[in-house]
Parts: sequence; C-alpha cells; structure tokens
Amino acid sequence: MNELAISLPCMKRLRASYLIFTFLLAGAVTAMSAPASHAMTADLYTCPSNYVCVDTSLWTPEPDVLIPAGQSRSFPGGVKVYELTNHTKMLYCVNGSPRFALSPATFRKFDPPTTVFGVSTRGNPTGICAS
Repeated sequence: MNELAISLPCMKRLRASYLIFTFLLAGAVTAMSAPASHAMTADLYTCPSNYVCVDTSLWTPEPDVLIPAGQSRSFPGGVKVYELTNHTKMLYCVNGSPRFALSPATFRKFDPPTTVFGVSTRGNPTGICAS
C-alpha cells in the first residue's frame, strides 16, 4: 500500500511530462511541415498594397522607399538593395546589376545586396525588361 502511494504521484508526473513532450513535438512537426510559400508571402504584408517597396537596410522592419503603383523611381548612382517587393498588379522592370523583371505580388531578397539604378513599369508581359 505504501508503494502504491509513492508511485501514484510519480505516475502523474510521468503522464504530465509525456503530455508536454507530445505537445511540443506536435508543434515542432507542424512548424517544419508548413509550406515554404507561407514564409515567402510574409514580405507582402510588410509592404503596403499597391506599392513597390525597396529595402536598402537589413536593420529596419519597414521598407525604405515606397513607389506607388504605376510610378517609376530612379536612383542616380545606384543603391544597394536587400529586398524588393512588388505588392501591385503590374509587372515592374528593375534596372540593376543584373536587370530583371519583378512580377506582381512577388518579392526578391538579395544576399549580398544588389545594386539598383531604377524601378519602372516599362517591360512587356513576357517579363523581359526593355532598355
């Protein structure tokens, strides 16, 4: 009888430890199985809708430059860019090193940063930027 009294609290602690372990394991498995696209769309939420956002710093949570939809922006001499987000419904052409198209509702990260001289709506529907 005395043995039973000692092992009952021990069993309760084991059960509690098992439940906590199971809960933590389930959370870890769920986090690891989340689709990568969810992480990729997170940057669209930091960029306001109907803007192209230019991040020139890793240290600020908000974009440094906001370009309204349909407008272009030039950066004489170029700027180092860590991230570009197109939260518009338009194709944008990025004049940089290299030159590339930035499709609607997408973003690109650069590590190391890339040099950008301008962002414009000039381009064709195939995604090839014109000069």
